[in-house]
Amino acid sequence: MALTILKGLETIHAVKNNMAFKVRASGGWQAVEYEVSCSVYRELGYRTTLWEEVDTMIQNPNANAGNEIIFDFHRLLAGFVKHDPPYLNAASGIKKCQLMNQRAMVVVSEKINGIIGYTNKWPNIHFIKAGIDKRAYAKGQRLSDWQQKGLFLTHQPRRKVVTDYQPEWLYWCMNAGSQHIKLNGQVEYKDGSVGNLPNTYTILNVEGQDVVMYSTGFRQLGLELDPLAAEIKKWRVWIEQDSDGTRLSEIMEYELACCDMSQQDRYYVFENSLGGYDSLHTIGELTVGGAIEKQSAQRVLGPYAEAYDRELISFDIQHRHTFKQHISYKNRVEYDWILDLLRSEDVYRLGDLYPNPTVDMDWVPIDIEKGTFEHYKDRQFMQPLQFAYAEALQHQGL
Repeated sequence: MALTILKGLETIHAVKNNMAFKVRASGGWQAVEYEVSCSVYRELGYRTTLWEEVDTMIQNPNANAGNEIIFDFHRLLAGFVKHDPPYLNAASGIKKCQLMNQRAMVVVSEKINGIIGYTNKWPNIHFIKAGIDKRAYAKGQRLSDWQQKGLFLTHQPRRKVVTDYQPEWLYWCMNAGSQHIKLNGQVEYKDGSVGNLPNTYTILNVEGQDVVMYSTGFRQLGLELDPLAAEIKKWRVWIEQDSDGTRLSEIMEYELACCDMSQQDRYYVFENSLGGYDSLHTIGELTVGGAIEKQSAQRVLGPYAEAYDRELISFDIQHRHTFKQHISYKNRVEYDWILDLLRSEDVYRLGDLYPNPTVDMDWVPIDIEKGTFEHYKDRQFMQPLQFAYAEALQHQGL
């Protein structure tokens, strides 16, 4: 008597989708006391190989479904991955992302008359704080597709118009092996000539399924220090092997929209649905409102109360600002990507309402209004789309 693995587990999973496997019992299991267990463990600290049991699930085969059993445990693990934003208030940075990327171990066993029989183990399964479109997932798309093709963990256009002050980051998942990797690239000038990036950034000992983050914005890369900075038209970046320059990733291209600024230039940073962080530059109109909350109580006044004595009192008064931000004009690909902003759990506005990027790029946490939304409209150049949000802060004073 043994279990047959019909569908196993991959080495990397998007934890917001199913993390499931299917087995089939065979050989007269109905005639004995029989059960199949699935034990799920999480790693205590990234790549420590120290494990803690999360849960054990037990099922019996379904005789009406070909003696099959399906275990799905993504909800057990979803709470262990966290937001993994770039370094806050830092001009640049590189890192291995160990909050959005965790590891699990899964053990499936059959028990016959109380004695453990066949056992199968899937060690070192990575689960990423990511999710894939349901229809695409049903057609077989997996997070491993991004990994194996060297794609960056973002849905934003691979040719993106940015400003010189706009921060940019790229998250990327190593496919296999263990090696040193670096961010490299090329600068293109207005006359068509090209040059090298002033700085390249190396991360040591990157292993398969590791997620890394690179800062790729104009000033984050030090491009403003280029003697020909005023002539820069665009730059391209990619990840390569440090040893021989073999390119491992796709190419991301940024086109510089420089350098005039207005009071309507604003920047937003948000966690995308693949676990990375993207930035959005808006130049549309902003409408500001607010909400004031309070606690109330009623006092009992004596028979000789003065006319100015207050019977109803308010206390613990707090306020927060609400906003409607026009996104400005974007193409269809960009509108599809902006859906990631609307559904994001972790969003920030950079700076105040009228930020000066040279001195004011503090991260202000905001909460995007959920519910129904207007995502795309024909002839959107006539009426740019907008989103609503509130500061994720309660203010006790001005």
